[in-house]
Amino acid sequence: MVSLRQKKLSKAMQILLSSGVAGRVFPGASCSIVWKEGAKVREAAAVAGRLAPDGSAVEADTLYDLHDLTQAWTSTLGLMAAEEKCIDLGRTVDELLPEIQGKGFQVPTIRDALEGSGRLPRWGALFLDLPHAPASAAAKRWMLVEAARRGDAPHQDVTHFSELAYLLAGEALARACDEHLGTLFQKWISAPYDVPKDALNFNPPNQPRRRTLDERKMAPTERCEWRGRVVTSESLDENATVCGGVAGHAGLFATASAAAALGTLWLDALAGKRSELPRRRVDEVRTLVAEKGLGYGWYHLNHADSRVGDVLSPNSFGRTSITGSALWIDPERQLSIALLDNAIHPTRANRRIDGFLPDFFDRVVRLFDTTQGE
Repeated sequence: MVSLRQKKLSKAMQILLSSGVAGRVFPGASCSIVWKEGAKVREAAAVAGRLAPDGSAVEADTLYDLHDLTQAWTSTLGLMAAEEKCIDLGRTVDELLPEIQGKGFQVPTIRDALEGSGRLPRWGALFLDLPHAPASAAAKRWMLVEAARRGDAPHQDVTHFSELAYLLAGEALARACDEHLGTLFQKWISAPYDVPKDALNFNPPNQPRRRTLDERKMAPTERCEWRGRVVTSESLDENATVCGGVAGHAGLFATASAAAALGTLWLDALAGKRSELPRRRVDEVRTLVAEKGLGYGWYHLNHADSRVGDVLSPNSFGRTSITGSALWIDPERQLSIALLDNAIHPTRANRRIDGFLPDFFDRVVRLFDTTQGE
């Protein structure tokens, strides 16, 4: 039975999202907030707008490119794999990636890569120098070598995550577990929370048999000069696309409800309800995030890129993507908030999202507080 609180929250979010559409913050958006009321899990959700100005209406099952939010999922898998003894976080990535063995690169450990950077630069336009066909096996091998090579001349930015580190860590994790990265997400994250495959997955362009996503429901992102077109139904990140659309740093697509499920997983772990992600590991992550401002795919609330207002509890953590989407977890309120949108369509020069996000989160959380008990 839907409670009055759920109805009020859904209505308020729909109004806020509609104002974002009217103000040209984004063509459309989808939001899901999930919280605990005793033993019950409650959700309020809303959608507004269209996939593109001339496209279909956004629906609850609309898929958005998570882009760098993918890194929070990859880190969660890494911690789970370590707890299940599938991987040793102290191993260096070259121990699991033969492509880069014996080349003398200063490569990070799995732990260092997932924590933040592992001495690797924040980003690198590796795709521009690709000597192989994109999405081929040769292209992926070349990308792994080139990502590792960048550690020999690091331009480390300790205030941001390294996408190159996550590219290596994601592949090392898949190799250690002997599973496709998408399969790992399904087994360890989606299945326990009844998230369908078509609500959280990669959409590799060169592997049609693996596809489970409906491309008609995928919101476009921005126009890519390298591809010469607006990107739809494939990762906006060029390095992820070159790797076949499946990578530890980018490539996941999700509905808002599926995105919020990751927040619920971490809330359950904080409550000691996830044996594969025990409280001690979560506490280690939260301590690191509080001290350094980031870690394991998450930002601290005070990080410059959080952009989610002032009302969330001081110990909240989450991630705000360059696409405009955001996933934040408030442990004190037992609350997970996922807002997915394509504010960068057709170009990331539109920065209206920077003003919209803080107002959206502040209003939603304030209403959440005032409707308690309804």
